[in-house]
Amino acid sequence: MAIDLLEIKSCVSCIAPTNIAVANITASSADLSWIAGGTETAWNLEYGPKGFSQNSGTTVNLNATNYTFTSLDASTIYSYYLQSNCGSEQSVWLGPYDFQTTIAAPTGITCSSGSNNFNLNTGFELGASGWSNTGSGWSTAVTSGNSPLSGPISAHQGSNWAEFDAPTFSSGTGSLISPVVDLSSSINSAELSFYLHAFGTSIGTLNVGMGTSVSGPFANVFSWTGPIQTADSDAWTAVGVDLSSYVGQQIYLSFDYTANGEGDLGIDLVQVQSCVVPKTYVPDDNFEAYLETHDASGNVVSVGDANSMGDGIAITIMLQQPI
Repeated sequence: MAIDLLEIKSCVSCIAPTNIAVANITASSADLSWIAGGTETAWNLEYGPKGFSQNSGTTVNLNATNYTFTSLDASTIYSYYLQSNCGSEQSVWLGPYDFQTTIAAPTGITCSSGSNNFNLNTGFELGASGWSNTGSGWSTAVTSGNSPLSGPISAHQGSNWAEFDAPTFSSGTGSLISPVVDLSSSINSAELSFYLHAFGTSIGTLNVGMGTSVSGPFANVFSWTGPIQTADSDAWTAVGVDLSSYVGQQIYLSFDYTANGEGDLGIDLVQVQSCVVPKTYVPDDNFEAYLETHDASGNVVSVGDANSMGDGIAITIMLQQPI
């Protein structure tokens, strides 16, 4: 049997765009561009988080061969579809195509009252007191790389870090869980920061979750998929996550990771910082007098001052001496 001159023809005259590309990706934006497939001057775009169903995403009607995605979430994979709009006819949809926004760095916290406080500060120099793990893969107080083809060769700071050692011929999954992070006395704002090293051809997905129990469930607050560094000696990447919505609670962090082969991943210097108002010490033996002469922050004020914690009536406390 033989065949020759196989052709597939279509009656569609509205040709799909070509040379579709995304560039200038940041933590919250990205630039999309393409070339017209024919003489069309309009296009339809639909996008959303990876995995969204078409017709349920954000749709945009365009009259130019470029578009800037804005107000995106950091470290998130987005998918998009694009088609030519020739008026009475449209081309086939092209896609889905994916891109991933970059990681947001720590921004620090601003305390309108109180002062900055580290509720968690783990550099893994003395191991990981209070940390626990489930599954397999995670080790703490690592001092040298597990593989020259993936993972870091040295710590971000000091000599030690935590690392997931991905199995060579199978997929491994494990969780590294922090001790309790007490934000019950915190106010205004809180932030998680840590350093991440993701070098290797088989880097998997890291999910960081928050929960009120060491056993979960954990609500995801950060995700990253794929390599970041291109060499084991490259600088670590700083990660920042806003935890202000968890102020007033006691929480646990869970670093969940799945990978295989050359997918070793490291974390270092895990910190949670928040605003804390110091507790005011009130002497038991002179309680009422203290209220009259101090405000709620413990500052000395005059009797009758509007900020005084008392009722504005000067009193004298006589302590009876023991006989």
